[in-house]
This record gives sequence, structure tokens and C-alpha cells, in this order.
Amino acid sequence: MTLSSNSIRAVFFDLGETLFQPLDNWVTSGNIAKLAGTVQIPIGGDELITQYRKLREEVTLDFAKRSFYLHKDFVNEAMSRLFEHYELEDAKKVIEDFAYAQRDAVIQYLKPQSDCFEVLKDLRDQKFKLAIVSNIDDDWLDPLIEIWKLDSYVDFILSSETAQSCKPDSSIFMQASHALDIVPHQTIFVGDSFVNDVVGASNVGMHPVWLNQHDAQPTQKLSVPQIETLSALLELL
Repeated sequence: MTLSSNSIRAVFFDLGETLFQPLDNWVTSGNIAKLAGTVQIPIGGDELITQYRKLREEVTLDFAKRSFYLHKDFVNEAMSRLFEHYELEDAKKVIEDFAYAQRDAVIQYLKPQSDCFEVLKDLRDQKFKLAIVSNIDDDWLDPLIEIWKLDSYVDFILSSETAQSCKPDSSIFMQASHALDIVPHQTIFVGDSFVNDVVGASNVGMHPVWLNQHDAQPTQKLSVPQIETLSALLELL
């Protein structure tokens, strides 16, 4: 399936696990292990992180029903559910400390996809308008913009905190469109989350492209182009 570049004027991207690689497993595992040691969770680390990831997916589906939330609250909720799963007493400060540790890890260790900047440069050379639209808090995003000079590669960057709207809510998509004076049907949206990126973009009339690097299954019937690398996007245009 290809998209007509004659009708497409803009390409919007999700940030985490799209333009940037997932946070390395050892980083999240380490932060969870520190938490487990603090509250003495009586299980091994592998089981703990597996359960955390499962609960994180559940939170993604639940939070998709909200028009706005802070990313730190998303992380806190996943960890709170982990405590509930193992019938541990709530430890609010420990849970919040984990969210801060994850933020610091993202700033320190998160890296772009190997073809990220090459693809952005190619698209800019083709005169597409480019934007990053991310469900992220400003104190997570701003350091990444500075470290990786992201504003030199795209025309606009919008966080959910600034937009006061989280994907799949329509407002964040439309705010980005208005900022670049682009209508949704002239826009491709590339993201890894089927719920937040694919469904959300489709609902406002954008053309979603699903970056599916882990053979994930769609959560509803919606036929969209799938790619395994950012570079494969160029073949669709």
C-alpha cells in the first residue's frame, strides 16, 4: 500500500518507540529492582518486569479513554497496579520515585532510531512539513529536544502537557495541524501505538502508518500500512 505524495504535505511522528528506540530493558529492570528492594517484593526481577509491562498495556487502554493526563501519572498508575497485583501496601513516595527515575533514565539513555535523522532529513528535502506529537510531559521532553537538537529537524514539536490533550484525543492532533496550517487529510501520522497513534490519527482524518517492530496485534479492525523501520516509510511516498 502506498500513499500519494501529491496529496500529502506533512508527516507527523510520535517520539518514544517511534523516532526514538524503546528504553533498554536493563534500565527499566534496574529501576524496578530498586523499588522491589525498597518494598521487599517477594519475587524475582524477571517476573516483576514482565508483570509491569502487562499492566502498563492495560493502563494504556484505560487511559486512552481520557482526553488528558500527565505521563508521570500514567507511570504511577502502572506501578500502583503492580502493588495491587502483589497485594502490597501502597507506598506513594516509592511509586513517585520510580516515575522520577524513569524520567531521568529517558533523558540519560533514550536514543534515536538508527535511521531517525536520515529519514527526517530526506523528508525535509522533499519539502514535507514535519512535526513531533508526543504523549509526554514537558520535563521529560525539553531535555531531549536540547540534547538531540530535535527542533532543528522538524518544524513543530508538541507535548501532551502543552496541548492539555493526550493521543488518541483529537485535540492534540488538531493543534499540531493548525500550528503548521495543514489539514488532517494532507498528513501522515507515524507511531508505534495502535490505540494512541493509529486509531487517534485515523479518527481525525489523518493517514496513519503503524511502526510495528514487535509483531503486535491491532486492537480493532483498521487496515493501515505497517512498517518495521522508519526508512520503510520513504517507500510509501
